[in-house]
Amino acid sequence: MDREIDRARVDAAKDILRGPSSKVYKSTRSGFTTSAVIAAQELGMSILVISPTNRILNDTIQAASEGRSVSIPANISCLKIQEDLQSDKFLAQIPLPLPSCKDCEMYQNCPVTHILRIIHRLR
Repeated sequence: MDREIDRARVDAAKDILRGPSSKVYKSTRSGFTTSAVIAAQELGMSILVISPTNRILNDTIQAASEGRSVSIPANISCLKIQEDLQSDKFLAQIPLPLPSCKDCEMYQNCPVTHILRIIHRLR
């Protein structure tokens, strides 16, 4: 990371992560997301971060996790439905069910199934 890590925030995040389930209410740019990702790594834990922006996911979390985070893309990233999305832009604006990923010929290359391939390798 290019900025100095605030150890007090990382230690506070560790306390939160060690405890029972928690909800965190914080102000923007407080450093919690970065601290929580670093704390989870140091504790050997996995955490789920749901973010309001792709920038936070792609920049902040990628940097804090030293590139070890996994992004789960929206259903509109499914390779099987890309042709339909190209022909009808309205489809990208509504929730779309995925076709069966299990038998899809694009499974090995699809961004939507990336997380499934990682989990499969870990087993």
